[in-house]
Amino acid sequence: MHILNLIYAHFNFAIIELHNKTSTGSSKSALYNFIIGLSLLYSGGYLQSLEHFRKAKLDSSTLSKDINDYLIYYHAELSLLFGLIKEDEYLKEIHKASNNSSLKHYIEL
Repeated sequence: MHILNLIYAHFNFAIIELHNKTSTGSSKSALYNFIIGLSLLYSGGYLQSLEHFRKAKLDSSTLSKDINDYLIYYHAELSLLFGLIKEDEYLKEIHKASNNSSLKHYIEL
């Protein structure tokens, strides 16, 4: 399992490094912002991750239902962490997204 963690960490680092090299003033898609946000989240860049999830939410109608549900979940988790929302709002957001069976199983883990 340790080698998989190293590969995953390297993958996240590569995504972030590529983003930093190519990121200019052009607008990015919701999916792009979700992927960057997820890579930053798993690399410990929580505040930057929250910003990319916020940007992804602005155009979330272009995302599939599954990805949108995960976006809602991760955005709510980080918003609660930073005290931007209260627990009751967090629970409302999670309930809204957890109708997705894969997210429901992910939360249960």
